[in-house]
Order: sequence, then structure tokens, then C-alpha cells
Amino acid sequence: MGDGDRLIGMMMIRDEDDVLAETLAGAVRWFDRIYVLDGTTDPDRVARTDAILAARPEVCWHARDADWFPDGVTDGARQVLLDRIRRDHGVDNWIGVLHADEFLDQDPRPMLAARHPALHPSVRVRVAHAFLHPDDEQRWKSGVPMRQRVLHTMWPGVPESRFFFDDGSRDFDPALHSKVIPRSHRPGELVDGYVIVQYNERDPEQLVARARSRAASGWQVGHYARLLADDPEVFVSTLDRPEAPFAPEFAGDPEGPFVARTIDSVPTLFRPDDREPLIVSRSDDAGPDDEQSDLDGRVDVDLSLLSGDDGLLAALDEPSRSAVRRWTQRVRAEHRKEWPPGTDALLRHTAAVLRSPRVTRAQRDVVAGEFVRAFAGCIAGGPWFAVVADSDVGAVRRVLSASAPGPSAA
Repeated sequence: MGDGDRLIGMMMIRDEDDVLAETLAGAVRWFDRIYVLDGTTDPDRVARTDAILAARPEVCWHARDADWFPDGVTDGARQVLLDRIRRDHGVDNWIGVLHADEFLDQDPRPMLAARHPALHPSVRVRVAHAFLHPDDEQRWKSGVPMRQRVLHTMWPGVPESRFFFDDGSRDFDPALHSKVIPRSHRPGELVDGYVIVQYNERDPEQLVARARSRAASGWQVGHYARLLADDPEVFVSTLDRPEAPFAPEFAGDPEGPFVARTIDSVPTLFRPDDREPLIVSRSDDAGPDDEQSDLDGRVDVDLSLLSGDDGLLAALDEPSRSAVRRWTQRVRAEHRKEWPPGTDALLRHTAAVLRSPRVTRAQRDVVAGEFVRAFAGCIAGGPWFAVVADSDVGAVRRVLSASAPGPSAA
């Protein structure tokens, strides 16, 4: 997978016009051919959904699921999309399974480029479920953008398949539900350090409507029982409750247990305060007054892990196993005390890409920048700056530029 290549995506949607424009704005950074099967039925919502999709040239095919499955759809209905993809682009393609309520903040292409499709034909990642927490209620009432008001998630996220390599030999089963990749794929390698954030609980009205829809179909009734009462319990402190455990099928998850955490406390790329970090050269640390004013309200983050023979920049210049090992050992030795949950998984993911002979230098820059952004942002808990050696300023800025975040949620 080359530096300029983008992925093919397939997406099934239903009643998600309230968030679709935001998720597509992020997805088109990595996907330039997106195929959509839409199950929306309300005429007004259909019109809004059609307008959102029409505004994106990357959405190259769009159909109504009722035209293909008048008796109802399952996850296996994605075969319609796969058939169309094969017709337009043949086989031997990496395909991403997109959801209209999920945000991909990390570039998946370096992760996929590092894996040989014959050995890893499908990949699982972590999907962290955001939800409405009592601490977020005032933010929700204030009307700020969705990603800036729904700030809690169940961490570390559940393992779910989101990418597969289509060699033409595997198909979906249109009668099968709860499997979003072709049926004969075994559960793929789990990349703990790649996290997708899902917002299927994003608004009180939307959440209650979702619960009633699920209950009517007999699916996830226990999970949504709190929302089916006359006075629904919308804002909760956790999705893991004794009467309805969260993701019980993953109760023994080695990264678990699943607990409610704020986005600011875990190493993800999205930050509610989306100000870009500032990199200050050591000789300019005293700095002119205007530069010092830019630092107000920011946390000074120690990025010593970047420099030296065992630093991240050296591992980028010499992507050998020994150089990458020296860097990971240094990170663990220097920063274990301030280790946010999930950092070790992110470190393992970053190291796996850096030492792969299959990825390009530009792709290594991407994952290195993502690690720095997620790690420093999590430690800071907000906007941050770092003072680095004069000789490293250009390299650090290049790495951060390669991993620049997507469009604001505003």
C-alpha cells in the first residue's frame, strides 16, 4: 500500500443523518471509494441523508436496502456492497467496514501496510463506546458539537472486525447477523492500539428511539431496558451494570475490565480542545512575548523520548528491530509512572508498524506522530506544548504534521 493510496469502504446506515456528515468528513481522509446501503425510511431523514451523501464525491454508490431486502436486512446484506466493489475494482483490495456513528481518528493504512494479507486477511481493532454521562449533561444542554459534549467512553473498547482483504474467495451470508466481514473469515489479529470511537449513544431523544427500535426487534433488550421505562434513565455513570453487564462476552479481556473513562484520560487522538500542540526550540524557550502568550493555558509535556540514539526520531531514521526496541524500552523506563490506560497497547501498535519492512517512511511518520499526539495529549489532559532540542524541531514538526487531526467536530 503506497503513500498516496486510499482504501475502499462499505457502510450500512439507518437514521444517522444527525452524525453522518461528521463521520464522513473524517473517513474520506483514508477512503476515496465508499459504498453505502441505506435503511433510513422517514422521508425527511432520507432527504437529509441523500444530501449528505451527494455532497461527498467519495461516495461512489448508494442504494436503499429495502430495494434489495424487502423483508429486512442483516449484517450479511453487505454482500450487495461487496459485489458492487468487485464489479468496479476487482479483487485483492483492503476494505474497511465503516459505521455512520464511528470516528476513525487514526490512519489505518500504515497498520494494514505492515500486515501481509496472506497471513492477516482480516484485522480487529478496539471500538470504544461513547455514552451519555451525568457529567456531560450540562455540555449537552449547551448545544456544543456532539464530540465535544459526549466525553465519556467504555475503555478499553471491545474487539471488533473492521478491515479485511478481499481476494474474491470469501462472501457474506445475507441471512447471518452480527458478523460484519465475510463469513469464512476467522477473527483476525487484534490491534489493541488502534481505537475507533463509536457514538451510538449521542443524544437523549436519539438514544430512546434507538432503544425502542431494538426492543421491537427483540435485540439487545437487556442492554436498553433502562431506556424503555416511562422515565428513561438516559445519563448514566457506566454502561456496565449488574443487571446488564457491558460486553459480557469479553469479560476476560486482558486489557479489561471495561470501565467508564473520559476521552481526555485515555490515549486517543481526538481531544475536545482541538488546538494544535506547539513545539518550541530549546534556545527560544524564553521566547518573545507573543510566543509566550501562545503557551498560556497549555501544559508543558516532556517529550525527551524523541531525542538521542534511543529516541523515536532515531527509530524513524533507522527502522531496525533493535532501534525500535531501544525506543520502546526507553518510553517504558521514563514514563511508566504517568502511564495512562491503553498506552502500552498504543506503544505495541506503533512499534509493530515502525519495525515492519513493508511500510514506507511516510507511513512511519504517521504512526509516530499519532503516538506523540495521543500520549502527550493524554498526559496533558488538554492543550500542550513541548520544548525540544533545536536540531529536532523540524523533525518533530514534520512528524506531527504527518498525523494532523481531521476536521473539527464544530
